[in-house]
Amino acid sequence: MCCRCCTSLKVAGVWGSSIQMALGTILLLQFFILPEWLGEYYYFYLAYVSTLAPLGALIFLAILKEIGWLLKITSTLFILLQLYGLSIRLMLPMETTETFHMLRRILTLFFAIVLTAIYSFILILHSRKLTSSAAMSTTDSIGGEAGISGEAGEASATAL
Repeated sequence: MCCRCCTSLKVAGVWGSSIQMALGTILLLQFFILPEWLGEYYYFYLAYVSTLAPLGALIFLAILKEIGWLLKITSTLFILLQLYGLSIRLMLPMETTETFHMLRRILTLFFAIVLTAIYSFILILHSRKLTSSAAMSTTDSIGGEAGISGEAGEASATAL
């Protein structure tokens, strides 16, 4: 038996956006409390960490309210933001050349790429599901099989 998080895209998306908001807040606080040497990438990294939490909140809203177009836009922005953050992390100079620090940086980048790909895949699948269900409900309400036609429709319209 699988847990609910594994079976539902909505729950997995809400869980992922909650993690994104928490991680964005933690990275922003870490940026101001524990200053790192970022050199010329200071403002680029600030833009990256300050955008993570609000974008996570928009994704959370889009998933919770089931707004397909907003989820598509925020998913695209999330993927672009993660590519931007990855490029910043790759351009930062190494602190030391010790094997432990190099291995830690490589593993951190690897897991960031894998987790971003999984979360992006969940967001894309959920946005497709929302847009396809919205398209079906629009077709049904316009005049598909569920539409009201003829005298029965006119009688129900006058009754209201």
